[in-house]
Amino acid sequence: MAVNVNLNLLATILETLSLDSAAEAQVSHNSFNITKTLNASSTPAATKVYAEECTGTENLDLTALDGTTGAVDATGLKLQVLLVNNLSDSDDLEITDGTSDPYSLNDTDGIQVPPGASMLWYFADQLADVASGAKAIDFTPAAGESYQVLMVFG
Repeated sequence: MAVNVNLNLLATILETLSLDSAAEAQVSHNSFNITKTLNASSTPAATKVYAEECTGTENLDLTALDGTTGAVDATGLKLQVLLVNNLSDSDDLEITDGTSDPYSLNDTDGIQVPPGASMLWYFADQLADVASGAKAIDFTPAAGESYQVLMVFG
């Protein structure tokens, strides 16, 4: 099995400026866009993927995820990409380090994903390796709503 990731963090904005009553100028804002390709031989590498639509509270054990073709065990790998879509139209989704054997995303501070929002993180090989004492992430929707989670490890 091979994993190939085309990661695009893009926001292209065209701003029209009124210079005076007769003239306008346009400025394009796209210089902060990031495009990366990750695979088994890239730095960082991408070798395993997990994607699921969840409902209600989940304690995801990164050593025992249900993948497309069976169990995904990310032991010894780092979380490289995390994509979360909060499908609720009224409630936040909270993402925290697991209560037992926590995998730290944000120095134990919770991350709130607003209703209807999507968040994409590229960690650039900066997180810890998944291990027996660092393997759990908790996802808690306020009222048991659905959300989507995609993770890439390498």
